[in-house]
Amino acid sequence: MRLVLKRKECGQLRGVDYWLLLYGRRKTGKTTLMKNYIKYDYFVTMANETEGLLESGERVEVEELLREVRSELKKGGTVIIDEFQRMPEKFYADISTLDRNGTLILAGSSYGVLEKVFDRNSPLLGLLTPREIPIMSYEDVLSQLEDPVLSTLFRDPWIIPFINTYEEFVERLKEFSLISKGLIGEVFKEEERSLTQLYYQVLLKVAEGFWRTSQLAGILQVKGGEATVSSLMNRLSKYGIDKEDQYPGKGVLPQTCLPCDFTLAVRRVKVPS
Repeated sequence: MRLVLKRKECGQLRGVDYWLLLYGRRKTGKTTLMKNYIKYDYFVTMANETEGLLESGERVEVEELLREVRSELKKGGTVIIDEFQRMPEKFYADISTLDRNGTLILAGSSYGVLEKVFDRNSPLLGLLTPREIPIMSYEDVLSQLEDPVLSTLFRDPWIIPFINTYEEFVERLKEFSLISKGLIGEVFKEEERSLTQLYYQVLLKVAEGFWRTSQLAGILQVKGGEATVSSLMNRLSKYGIDKEDQYPGKGVLPQTCLPCDFTLAVRRVKVPS
């Protein structure tokens, strides 16, 4: 489906004229938002720790791209550095000396980048304002689709191009489950923690509607019981995968931040009346 849904963050990003750090897990629509709603002069994506990727497809070394960034900001331009979590911290001091006549927007697909940038010893502390880009709100999607089930699925923007109906989604459930697991694994990679089988089982059960730590401890029979499960849930919340204040209960698709609300749960969707 070729569909571009508007979201509340669109208006918030128009006309931004201060330094900003956008953060959130991968595939929540950060890049699309920036490209469609921010008028920028220079856009570069960090391909790895040593190179940036320009929109033309050209690769440039970090030192060179920072020279271009400095030049654009000095002229009062707007610069976007995407996938900023890949930028080595040794360059933070260089960024802190950039001309503030222009607007610098950094975007990171990691919650760890938030801690690095706003650490008390970070050269960037006090220079940027943080703003989280989560998955789309159910209200934003529903107001445009008027389909309760598809609105639940399309909160996660990455799935929109692949399906047109809920029935299509069910038919391809195995495919999307593999993609979801890969996306979650990538989040753990960015946060420097492996996606263990225990984390995976917790996520599956949360997606099914079991969100109380006492329930999960009993089902999973983990060593350490409820205390261990509580610790795991806190970490998942920290990584932006799981929001503990958004569980409607067993049998209803939870409003979590799992990729596509973790596809297993869709089997239990209840359509709102």
